[in-house]
Amino acid sequence: MALNIVFVLGFGMAVEGVALGSLLAAMVAATGGAWAVSRELARRGGGWQWPAILAPARLRRTLRVNGDIMVRSICLLLSFSFFTAQGAKAGDLVLAANAVLMNFLYVYSFVLDGFAHASETLVGRAAGRRDRGLFRRAAGISTLWAMAVSVALAALAILAGPLAIDGLTVNPEIRETARAYLPWVALAPVVGVWSFQLDGIFIGATESREMRNMMIVSVAIYLGAWALLTPIWGNHGLWMSLLVLFAARAVTLAARLPTLDRNLFGTPGPVAAR
Repeated sequence: MALNIVFVLGFGMAVEGVALGSLLAAMVAATGGAWAVSRELARRGGGWQWPAILAPARLRRTLRVNGDIMVRSICLLLSFSFFTAQGAKAGDLVLAANAVLMNFLYVYSFVLDGFAHASETLVGRAAGRRDRGLFRRAAGISTLWAMAVSVALAALAILAGPLAIDGLTVNPEIRETARAYLPWVALAPVVGVWSFQLDGIFIGATESREMRNMMIVSVAIYLGAWALLTPIWGNHGLWMSLLVLFAARAVTLAARLPTLDRNLFGTPGPVAAR
């Protein structure tokens, strides 16, 4: 953020300044991460094992996982871009109101992503150890906390949402329009928390192909919901279709959990079988 401010406001670089600042920030973060890992390895009496790190099979697996995550991310970006484009067709007022409300979703994603990242780490540890009990505890506890926080976020949106809208825009028409669609935004964390958590579980287990495929299926369901709902309910239907996307991601990934369990640990136990 500091680099972006310096480049844009200080040097007048506009979009190029944002791009350069973001690139340099990523490079600094990567360098700092490598330094932290090196220090921890030295503390533990270890070191970089380059033959293992550069093993072709492991590199291919890493590239495949990252490629699957990239496809997932592209699908998400296209879905939100489609949402924005469809809102624009309803006029400037609806477009502006949707833009204000999307800030709520950004906050949700920052908060709930924390639990998803925790799931990735803990599930990855369980998968590496082939420990089914640890896997279920990690997935279950992180999901319970994420559910509780999602309900709190929904309540906060209901109670403080109008004040937040007023803080994001001074236009009275945009405020009124945004308030009309606020209930959908309040539902978003409760509906979306499951897809966040399941993403983290599948990424942590490096079963990214399932996540990628279910994302593609979910986008198709999302577009179908949009085609059915928006002609009837307009922008309300557009928000409903976005929630359908969240729900579809959760349902399709949940349906693949038994396969994930079987791939990691062999014959599924009673919990996975259910």
